[in-house]
Amino acid sequence: PRVRVSGVSEIFEACAVKTGIETASVTPDPDSLARGGKSLSVRVTLRGGPEQFRDFLAEVGRTPSLETLETIRIQRVSEGFDYQVVAWLALE
Repeated sequence: PRVRVSGVSEIFEACAVKTGIETASVTPDPDSLARGGKSLSVRVTLRGGPEQFRDFLAEVGRTPSLETLETIRIQRVSEGFDYQVVAWLALE
């Protein structure tokens, strides 16, 4: 529901904890709501290994409010990999 928009980061952080990947940031895009849409765009930045990221995607895919994953970007860094995901969540 719209009243729980402030708790969006908890959804992704719970998926990250469950799969052992590190959450660097979770940033909802308020402009996606300002246009009168019924979906919220959220940018999630993670750090970890490919197996953890795969498990994270599977876990996020089980989230009832997930509409789609718009973008997935992977970048190799000295500590392993950074991942950036843009997800769209449905609002009631």
